[in-house]
Amino acid sequence: MKRMFSVIILLMVMMLAACGVPNPSKETSKQSGTKSDSQAETKEITIAANGGKIEKLIRDELAPKFKEKYGITINFVAGSSNEILTKVQLQKNNPQIDIAMYDSPVAVRAEEEGLTEAIAKENIKGFENIDERYLIDEHSVPVLGYSVAVGYNTDIFKEKGWKAISSWNDLISSDYKGMTAFPDVSSNSGFTMFLSLAKANGGGLDNMQPGMDKGKELAAYSDTFYKNSTQIQPAMQQGAAVTVQASYTIAGLSDAGVPVQMVIPKEGAPLQAIVATVVKNTKNKKAAEDFIDFMVTGDSQKRIAEIAFYPVVKDVKLPEKYDSIIGFKENDPVYKPDFAGIAKIQPEWTEKWTKEVTPELGKKVKK
Repeated sequence: MKRMFSVIILLMVMMLAACGVPNPSKETSKQSGTKSDSQAETKEITIAANGGKIEKLIRDELAPKFKEKYGITINFVAGSSNEILTKVQLQKNNPQIDIAMYDSPVAVRAEEEGLTEAIAKENIKGFENIDERYLIDEHSVPVLGYSVAVGYNTDIFKEKGWKAISSWNDLISSDYKGMTAFPDVSSNSGFTMFLSLAKANGGGLDNMQPGMDKGKELAAYSDTFYKNSTQIQPAMQQGAAVTVQASYTIAGLSDAGVPVQMVIPKEGAPLQAIVATVVKNTKNKKAAEDFIDFMVTGDSQKRIAEIAFYPVVKDVKLPEKYDSIIGFKENDPVYKPDFAGIAKIQPEWTEKWTKEVTPELGKKVKK
């Protein structure tokens, strides 16, 4: 009889297990966890962004703090926006990058090519505090603000008695021949200079020819166009008087001892940002969104401002030492560019500039 009773009990236990009665220990484990299952499985994510101070910021400062908070290791891949876009394109079917950071126009191209995930803004707790002038679309979050404007060596200008620059057209002057450090059109700064020259002479996205015409004059007084900011810094240290660069690069020249000042020309300068995107089909979307949220928190943005980027959130200010060099005056005409329009025309007009303007380099330097 006892044996039969034991068999009945055993059968009942097996039936209850088959019916899916919850396992108390498993339920307790799920309820006590603070991370989702997918996030708990994420051990590391890979971020691609510009090198230099951005790489140093993420590797040395933000990554350790993020790991302390979330237990996730950050891997970093350095490259220009266009180089990163190429990597993401090649890895489209098997992404190795979780977060790709681009200059705003390149981010638009990435979104148009279907290489970015829509970001759940509710997961970006600081999103409501972001300055709307930096926003593009639901596929990106601005994290590091800047402008592209004119920088000039104040000591050289004072010594030569040159008048202050007030227009994009002022860049074209025999005074500066052989003393320029202008960016190549293949860079974001270079194409912005091209577009700004077009706008200053009655053109724009629908008519870039005025920029081409002025660009030929600009090139004639210049020895070369520089591919990136790492080439421009030594040029400015060695006697170049005027450049066009991102505001954070101009601030970096000051840090390196160059007596430099940024000016917003009267026709205006674009307010841009390096934006963070979540790469399409990443397996670590939640962790990627967590890092993006981490970058727009007040503490992170304060550190970002301390290395001369404009904070993208409204309640963080640029430190005084940089505000005097790259800060905006109240009446400076900064504006939000048409990034979609730029992305549409940029490849065609970059090729035209390279073919027609670049060959004009140096033609008036020795005259």
